[in-house]
Parts: sequence; structure tokens; C-alpha cells
Amino acid sequence: MTDRPFPISEVGVEARTEPRRQVGWRGQIVTEDGRRLTVRIVDISSTGAGFVGDDKLALRQPVILEVQVPRLPDMDGHTIERWRATVAFQMFKGRTLRSGVKFQDLRPEQQALLEAWVGRRQHAG
Repeated sequence: MTDRPFPISEVGVEARTEPRRQVGWRGQIVTEDGRRLTVRIVDISSTGAGFVGDDKLALRQPVILEVQVPRLPDMDGHTIERWRATVAFQMFKGRTLRSGVKFQDLRPEQQALLEAWVGRRQHAG
């Protein structure tokens, strides 16, 4: 099957420049009208995140990405992080609806957490 994109913006998949880290985190998209959409975060960078879910979103739609993030450095539990973002792209990869958001107005501690995760070494095994 070929990828069937929804409108892809100038900040879409091809425009990504930051290093990304593959993850498998639980999350929710919270829309401006309060809807909570379940998603699975598949990758992060210091500027955005990619996720899969079942719901269509509008390009440039403002959202809150609420994510269950493992605590560093020991992975001894989770914290709930909330990042303001806008929808950068949405497309089908096969039968999976893949989406990406670009973070907005990150606080220094949020930026530091993302950079720590992106720079974290993969464990062999």
C-alpha cells in the first residue's frame, strides 16, 4: 500500500531536522473543545512528536499532548507531561493513521526533559 497523506504542511514529515528517539509511550491529545483522544507516541524530538491514533485532526490545530513519560535516569515510574503543540501532519502508513505535532512555547524544564530523552543512549539487549 502507498502512503495516503492528509494535507501535509511545510512543517510536515519532510521538514523534520531534529534527531528523533523512538519510544512507545501512552498518551492523549486534548483538543481545544476538551475531547481526549487516545494515542501511542512513537517518536520524539526536542521540537515535536510522532504518534499513531484513530482520530483525524486538522492541520495546524492547536492541541495539548499529554504523555506518560518514564522517569529518568532509572525508569522507576512515570510522570505525566503536558506539551502545547500544533498538528504538523497526518497521513496513513498502510492502515495506520500516523500524525505529528510541533511543540509550542516549551518551558526550559520541558525542553531539558525532551533533550535528555532524545540524547539518551539506547540499551543493547
